[in-house]
Amino acid sequence: MADLLDLGRADDGHLFKVRVLNTGEERIARYHHTAIRNVPLRFPCFADPERPDDYRRWLHCGWGAVPVSRVREG
Repeated sequence: MADLLDLGRADDGHLFKVRVLNTGEERIARYHHTAIRNVPLRFPCFADPERPDDYRRWLHCGWGAVPVSRVREG
């Protein structure tokens, strides 16, 4: 797992390809370090970029998903 990214505050709000740990699925998600919109987070997580308010799709960084690569925006 040495190829996985180590994310921090500077990565907040950026898109990443993540691997869902319990299924192995890879998907695009937005990294949130301290909050999603106005909802404070206890732990950093990834959210669906199309539906960030859908907390059922949030994946906690390191628990529910791991970052695989950055996604270019633009």
